[in-house]
Amino acid sequence: MLYAKNRRKKGISIRTKVVAWFAVFVVLIALLAIVVVLYVTRNSLWAENEDELREEVTEFARELRWSGDNVWAEDSYYEDDIVFSVYNDSGVCIGGIVPDSFSRDTVLKNGQVQQISSGEHKWMTYDIALDNGENGYIWVRGITHIGWGSLSLNGIFILSLVAFPVLIALAVAGGCLITQRAFAPVEYIRTTAEKIAGSGDLTQRVPTGNTGGELQELADTFNGMLDALQQSFEDEKQFTADG
Repeated sequence: MLYAKNRRKKGISIRTKVVAWFAVFVVLIALLAIVVVLYVTRNSLWAENEDELREEVTEFARELRWSGDNVWAEDSYYEDDIVFSVYNDSGVCIGGIVPDSFSRDTVLKNGQVQQISSGEHKWMTYDIALDNGENGYIWVRGITHIGWGSLSLNGIFILSLVAFPVLIALAVAGGCLITQRAFAPVEYIRTTAEKIAGSGDLTQRVPTGNTGGELQELADTFNGMLDALQQSFEDEKQFTADG
């Protein structure tokens, strides 16, 4: 009764703690991986869009024709989600398309990609200055909306949220499987000790098998203790019988 009573007072088992720590570790690694993936994806998409914007604006500027403030574009002012606009040296738009929500006082910067926020919208722009003789420069600007990046990142984030519960379940299941196999020798020792405590039979031993490592040493030590107890008990019985 005392043994059973003491056993009921035990707290969380080591196996449960190991499973919990294993699950937490896996979840933290997964969170780190998600953050890294989002970061790398964002930078990759950003760099890819920058390169595309530069190439499209350069190609548009190469085909542009002008005389003073009069400009002619061989193609349309829209290509691959990029709109093009042309400005004179005073910064006045003399051709092309400017989105309604785009800030029109955005400074022209030759050869630089800019990120512009206007209300709820975010834009990426790239400007090229072309020599216009005595009239200074003709500016060519490409503008693209960068909501595509948010959509891609949101898709990855939503996918991560959907997969996260599954990951937790797999982490817990994996932790249970690992600890069950790892703690099997400990369970043998516990059940053997419980049987001996209940029956008083000192002839029982812990099955060691091919456990190996510290658990093998623990099982051998426990069996050695039982051997010593059994020998001591038999010596005591023999001494009593001889007396």
